[in-house]
Amino acid sequence: MLSAYGEFPARYRQLIWDHLLRLPHNTAAFSLLQDKGVHPAYRDLAQQLPGGTRNTQAVRLQACLSQLAHWCPLFAEAGFLPRFVFPFVKLYGTKAEAAFELVATLLLNWCSGWFELFPNPPLPLLRRFLVVAELEQRSKQVAYDSAALTAQRQQLAALDAQRRAALHSIDDAMAAAASRLDDRAKEEKLKQIRLVEEAHQASVSLLRAEWQSELAGLKSELDHKRRQAAAALKAKQEEEDLKVESQRRLRQLAEDEAQMTATQLQLQAERQAVLAAAGQAAIAQKAQEQQKQ
Repeated sequence: MLSAYGEFPARYRQLIWDHLLRLPHNTAAFSLLQDKGVHPAYRDLAQQLPGGTRNTQAVRLQACLSQLAHWCPLFAEAGFLPRFVFPFVKLYGTKAEAAFELVATLLLNWCSGWFELFPNPPLPLLRRFLVVAELEQRSKQVAYDSAALTAQRQQLAALDAQRRAALHSIDDAMAAAASRLDDRAKEEKLKQIRLVEEAHQASVSLLRAEWQSELAGLKSELDHKRRQAAAALKAKQEEEDLKVESQRRLRQLAEDEAQMTATQLQLQAERQAVLAAAGQAAIAQKAQEQQKQ
């Protein structure tokens, strides 16, 4: 009950104390002490307290102290006894016998060392008190140091967490920046590749247009020569028709065919020369563009 609530219930406190202290309830002995009246050491006690004899608690305190002094004359000389007894007298009220027996039990069993050197102070108890006080002070100092150490550890943990968070944010920022730089580098490289492809396609289109133009010129020239050859052949055939001799006509035809063959070979040679020149020009132009880039 004490470990759970820190105190006994007020309603049953007197009963619990009575049971724990095993009060004798010796009414006969108490009546003898009570019949002796007020002890001379405490005759003026009631007048010294507020309210005097009209103060019921002062009168009860005076009676309890007188009974203690009659029981043990040493208690008549103890100046601290009124302050020691008053809380129990106040608690028990009209139960004078219970209050007396409780105080007497406490003084006899737990306070006997207080009177070993009376009227001098109880040096053994004071030494114990000093040891207990020093132990308590050291305990408080240890608790304070432990709390300070715990606070420092918590502060260090918080600072370490902040440092890790800052490093993590810096790493994230650096990773994001590196990613952006990589993306930009990739975009620039793609742009360069796109420009090279566009330039290549433009050069190919230009060469194709040139080749088509040259082929068209060659075709038109070939058609013109064919027309001229056809016209010449027709004229010769008409002249040969007019000739009487068949051998001369056949010789003329053979010569015309030989001339046509030579013309075709020449055209083919010219065409190959034109195509070779166009290829060399395209290669040279491509090399110049690559050097400019």
